[in-house]
Amino acid sequence: MVNSAPVFTNQPTKYAVEGQAYSWTAATADAENNSVTLSKVSGPTWLSVSGKTLSGTPPQGSAGFYDVALEASDGTASTPLQFRLTVCNDNPPMILNEYNAVDNSGASSKFLNGGDLLANGDGSTPVAVDTRFGRVAGNGGEWVEFVVTGNGSAGTTDLRGWTIEIDEGAGSGYSTAKVKIKLSTASYWAAVPNGTILTFTENNTAQGGMDTNLNGANNSTSSGWRWANVWVGDSTLISYTDEVTNGYTLLAGVVNGINIDDTETQFRVLNATGYPVFGPAGEGIAPVAKISNTDVLELEGNPTASVLPTDRSDDTVTPPRNGYDNSTKGSTFGAPNEWHFGSGGVLTVQDFTSYKSGAASTPYDATFSSWATAAGQGSITLTNDADGNGLTALLEYAYGAATPGSISRDLLPVVSTTNSGGTNQLVLTYFTRTNGVTLAPEMNTVLAVSGWGAGGVSDSLIATVTTNNTTLQQRRAIVPIDNLNAAKFLRLKASVP
Repeated sequence: MVNSAPVFTNQPTKYAVEGQAYSWTAATADAENNSVTLSKVSGPTWLSVSGKTLSGTPPQGSAGFYDVALEASDGTASTPLQFRLTVCNDNPPMILNEYNAVDNSGASSKFLNGGDLLANGDGSTPVAVDTRFGRVAGNGGEWVEFVVTGNGSAGTTDLRGWTIEIDEGAGSGYSTAKVKIKLSTASYWAAVPNGTILTFTENNTAQGGMDTNLNGANNSTSSGWRWANVWVGDSTLISYTDEVTNGYTLLAGVVNGINIDDTETQFRVLNATGYPVFGPAGEGIAPVAKISNTDVLELEGNPTASVLPTDRSDDTVTPPRNGYDNSTKGSTFGAPNEWHFGSGGVLTVQDFTSYKSGAASTPYDATFSSWATAAGQGSITLTNDADGNGLTALLEYAYGAATPGSISRDLLPVVSTTNSGGTNQLVLTYFTRTNGVTLAPEMNTVLAVSGWGAGGVSDSLIATVTTNNTTLQQRRAIVPIDNLNAAKFLRLKASVP
């Protein structure tokens, strides 16, 4: 009888983090039920085998790729297993934040969330749009967005000579840089403010993308973030050699060959010495799959220096887990990411306030005055409606807006009717801050200045959420409608201490 070699019945864990213990236990099967042993043939010295477990802790400064070879033996026959282990930087000074996977290949270009100019792919409206590009076929072309995290707080980071590598179809773990975007030694790169949202576009504005704009937005005082866009063809900011070196062409002001799409696009960031400070990150790592050619990939979590390429968003657990995921509802090129946890979940916006100077000294939502002052609008009054949206500054503050004039429609009150146990009800669902303001529902039978009160109103807590670095309560006020011919009105009254 011929002895059969043992086989591996599971796959190794292919990612580790500097300073954090790595462990993978092999599962094997042997046709003759012989005892199987595992041995390490080659790999980094900090990895060792005990029984069938491969383990070790990558030291600081060890980020990069390692080829590992193992062998399973039943004493007579053996089976090799080879894989590439990627060690990630545990404190990345620059992280992937978002990239555009929407098909932008000419006549076959797609819209974000599919469909056409007027409706999404499922026929629904409102249509998905991007913060800067609006709703256009291709969603602005090939672009990627990073956040400069530095040490996780206010300050600057020297990006001179850094390289952004782009690969496609790298789900196997064997990432190979097909494109290399090399930052120049221009003075701008010498001290990039932490909290900067840094976007790179293949196309300039005339080609449907965006020109270089190093001062696209500056909200560093109010909310901690800035935005700068770099067109890859900008010879001042990007060092280009040739197609062989960089993996793309630059001819007569046209950049071509940078492929960012739905086929497992991944990014890696190297510093000036070639050390991998972040990545590879993208589809095939987190999320493992499901990016389509009408999606963007985004970080659904705050942009901190502790974000890892393997962080995967998961809203099926409590509390929801932050990480990378796809999005079809909208993209936020050059602005903080926005997402909903679950169907109909609360809109959540990335929090950049750790990058504000002195951010830790003043509670962001302490008082109306501190909220307005943090936004550079310290002289604004409670009744001011400078942006003309119909809401006073007090109401925007009460509902949880990040700054005056920036209220999201997802935070606005919603009125509905329902029937519970045969009783018709008027329902008002709303968000309110937990301190610095009182927001109270009141009822009246006529629309008049007087006669409002809390009598007859049932007000209850639905959930407590955090958005815009602010703790909010989602509440529901209910008034029974015992006679459909009798009018009932609900309102919210805001006041500050």
